[in-house]
Amino acid sequence: MPHLVERRYLVVAGKGAGANDRLNQNLHRHVLSSKMSKFLRGETMINLPVLVLNQTYEPLNICRVRRAVMLIYHGKAEMLENGSGFIHSVNCALPLPSVIRLAYFIRRPRPRPKLTRVEVFNRDRYICQYCGKEIRQLTLDHVIPRYRDGQHTWENVVSACI
Repeated sequence: MPHLVERRYLVVAGKGAGANDRLNQNLHRHVLSSKMSKFLRGETMINLPVLVLNQTYEPLNICRVRRAVMLIYHGKAEMLENGSGFIHSVNCALPLPSVIRLAYFIRRPRPRPKLTRVEVFNRDRYICQYCGKEIRQLTLDHVIPRYRDGQHTWENVVSACI
């Protein structure tokens, strides 16, 4: 596997050429053996990212190849795009998935932005809701005042000039 070989050379000052050669050979052997052992254990292929889509093709998450293969094997997902390579077992060779789609729909709540001053100003585009001026010195105003049981909600809070 020549694409896994990575050579690093180290020069030790004050040593003879033979010492540098032996050191470089040992370093090369160590780098090659650690990369080969990772490759043979499948660590590089199993840890590749896979995009997980909902049943409606909405992106949900990114998982690893190992989890994606198990979801496909148990019939909980289908492979849409296969990556480069295969995972070999005793009986078969499975293509590496890069995009999978779940067989069932997962309901995810839509994140609502928090009600903060900056979010209200951004919603109103830094425009006073009473006079229509676009200025940066704004304050928050409740349309129905709080002392009259007005709530602190998106519908009741607007930006107003000072």
